[in-house]
Amino acid sequence: MKPRKDGNGQIIIRTRITVYKILHGHNRDYDLCDAVSILAKQQAEARAKEDAKFADKARKQQEMRDAIEESRKMQNDMRQKQKDEDDALATEMQRRWRLRNEQLNADEKRERKEKRDNARAYQAFLLKQAEEKKRERREEREGALRQAKIAQQVSAEEEGRFFDEVRKALQKMEPGLNNHSVKKCFNLKEKLQEAW
Repeated sequence: MKPRKDGNGQIIIRTRITVYKILHGHNRDYDLCDAVSILAKQQAEARAKEDAKFADKARKQQEMRDAIEESRKMQNDMRQKQKDEDDALATEMQRRWRLRNEQLNADEKRERKEKRDNARAYQAFLLKQAEEKKRERREEREGALRQAKIAQQVSAEEEGRFFDEVRKALQKMEPGLNNHSVKKCFNLKEKLQEAW
C-alpha cells in the first residue's frame, strides 16, 4: 500500500507494511508502531533538513538583500559625498572668484585713482607753469615799464637840461644874430613834449 499524508504532512499508515525501503536493506517486517516512529523520525529529519535548507535559503536571500541594501547605501553615500565635494568645490570656486573680482575691482579703482591723481598733479603742474610764465611776463612788462619810465625820466631830464642849455644859449646870443629859426624849433619841441 502507498502511504498518504494528512493536512500537516504526516504520513498515515493503516496496516502493516514492509519497511524494507525504510530500513535500508533489512528484510523483515516491523510493527506498525515501529514503522510510524521510524517514519516520524525520518519526517522530522526531512523537515529539519527542509527547514535548514529554507533557513539557509532565507539567510542567503537576506544576505543578498543586505548586500544590495549596503551597496545601494554605499552608492547613495558616494553620490552624496560626490555632491558634497562638488558643492564644496563650487562654493570654494565662488569664494575665490569673488575674492579675485574684489581684488580686480580694487586694482581697477586704485589705477583710476592713480590716473586721476596723476592728471590732477599734471594739471597743477601745467597751471603752476602757466602761472609762472604769466608772472614772468608780468614782471618783464613791469620791468620794461620801469625801464621805460626811467628812460623817459632820464630823457625828460636830459631834454630839460637841453632846453635849459638852449634857453641859456638863446639869452647869451647877440641881439643882432638871427635866432628866429632856433626859437621856432625850440617852441615846437616844447609843444610836442607837452602833448606827449
